[in-house]
Amino acid sequence: AGQYIVSNSSEESKLTVPEITIKDTFCFNFHYMFYGNGTVSVYDNDTYLMSLSKFEYDMWRGVNITLSGGIHNIHFAYSNGNSTSGAMALDSVSIIPGRCLHKRKTV
Repeated sequence: AGQYIVSNSSEESKLTVPEITIKDTFCFNFHYMFYGNGTVSVYDNDTYLMSLSKFEYDMWRGVNITLSGGIHNIHFAYSNGNSTSGAMALDSVSIIPGRCLHKRKTV
């Protein structure tokens, strides 16, 4: 309980979710927070899904992405540009059967 992952590298970092094989549509859910500047891009099987950038306030934000069934290799690529400060945290990465109730993105 209370654990999350943080990337604070001045170089791009990558977090890969273990391969997911699901027969039917599902909701891929995660929470994130930025500290300082940064952008995280989300990919599935090397296909770009979306990018998220720092919000005005440092607080946890949730994202839901509806994905069709199949084999999924999801990864997050974080970069804070040339800045020497900034970090991004990920928490509560999960999959839920069916379409997302609160859509952010559908693929």
